[in-house]
Amino acid sequence: MHLLFHCPSNKNIWSTWNAFPMVCNLFNQNHVASNIIFQILQVLPSEDAALFCCIILSIWKQRNNKIWSEVTDVQGFVFYRAKTLLENWKTFEGHTWRYG
Repeated sequence: MHLLFHCPSNKNIWSTWNAFPMVCNLFNQNHVASNIIFQILQVLPSEDAALFCCIILSIWKQRNNKIWSEVTDVQGFVFYRAKTLLENWKTFEGHTWRYG
């Protein structure tokens, strides 16, 4: 809970997301991260839901970089990485792959 939704530095990351005002109240309505995540996914349009998931992944990567590599990601980069991840996924998803 703290890492994803209550950590002050990560709240700054969330606040840069255009859908944040729509879901910020949900961050404080429940004490179980998975419940918050599923509630948010139910109310967001699909594009915002996808970015929401990418932001979570990017925050987790930020945490791992700090713990395992002693690298501190700049908050702006965490959000940028999430948007880039989503754009790369949409580009990849548009390709038709053929085997054989």
